[in-house]
Amino acid sequence: MNLRFPDVDSMPSPDVYVTDLAEWQRARLEEVYPDGPKVLLAVEVISPSNRPGPLGEKLAIYVQHGIEAWVVDPKKEEVKVHRRGEPLHNASLRVKSVLQWNGKAVPLSAIFQLS
Repeated sequence: MNLRFPDVDSMPSPDVYVTDLAEWQRARLEEVYPDGPKVLLAVEVISPSNRPGPLGEKLAIYVQHGIEAWVVDPKKEEVKVHRRGEPLHNASLRVKSVLQWNGKAVPLSAIFQLS
């Protein structure tokens, strides 16, 4: 589902996102797209259809609005974490990596399963 970012005239559609329950319910009730700046986490999964330009534009919008963005690369088995004002952080899906998100330690193995 697309997210609304009226200030940058864009409506990117992350592969997965996390938003506040109240925002989700408001958007559903009003039959509108959720407000992008209220998103807490955006996840993009690298696939053959991804092109670097559009992906970079989406990441820039997320980070500009203070949204943490994860880029998951299944082939490389890694996650790149983009946070405003912080250096890029890489985490491996093979190793028992843990990311800090929303004040909690999140083991990547609890989210991503490799076959």
